Amino acid sequence: KKEPFSRIFSTRRMVKDGSEYFGPYTSFKTVNTILELIKELYPLRTCNYDLSQSNIDSGKFKVCLEYHIGNCMGPCEGYETLENYQKQVDAVREILKREFQRKYERF
Repeated sequence: KKEPFSRIFSTRRMVKDGSEYFGPYTSFKTVNTILELIKELYPLRTCNYDLSQSNIDSGKFKVCLEYHIGNCMGPCEGYETLENYQKQVDAVREILKREFQRKYERF
């Protein structure tokens, strides 16, 4: 999703908002497996808060359970910088690009 602290999730609907999409995948099981692997390797947010800098600075949001169990680094309260978060998103993007390219190189 194209937003300050990008989210990565599966969808069946394409919205033209500048977000990046990977696929199509023929198996929803494959998509879930890839997303679970990404979730284990990279602590990215799963919430749908509007994490603009003004909302973070005003203290509008509090960290959730995902932060407390180590699945998120708390960008909603400014515990993680946008630069560090973006590095993780870029790494995930490369994984997804390689997976998609490898899938279609066989044909």
